[in-house]
Amino acid sequence: FLQALSITSRGSPEEKLKWAFELYDIDGDGLITKDEMLQIVDAIYRMVGSMVQLPEDEDTPEKRVDKIFHLMDTNSDGKIDLAEFKAGSHRDPLIMQALNLYDGLV
Repeated sequence: FLQALSITSRGSPEEKLKWAFELYDIDGDGLITKDEMLQIVDAIYRMVGSMVQLPEDEDTPEKRVDKIFHLMDTNSDGKIDLAEFKAGSHRDPLIMQALNLYDGLV
């Protein structure tokens, strides 16, 4: 937990992206599948609940995962590798904004 807090509060954008990738890569094989991402996104949606009003194209975990895969899975193999994740994250300002949420906290 402390390592994650340190990286998310003081790490470089590349360190934050690598940490986030590893969070979604549940089985540690270097690839994020839709199922892995859905497990994490579903947990986030359950935690946040109705506190956040989401756009219609992201109002379910499944829709959000589909949108992310459309953005990031550039070779359409159904998996996202680290390079695709980094490139896709840089194209989505909301992802980069979320990674910088805790800057300077610790």
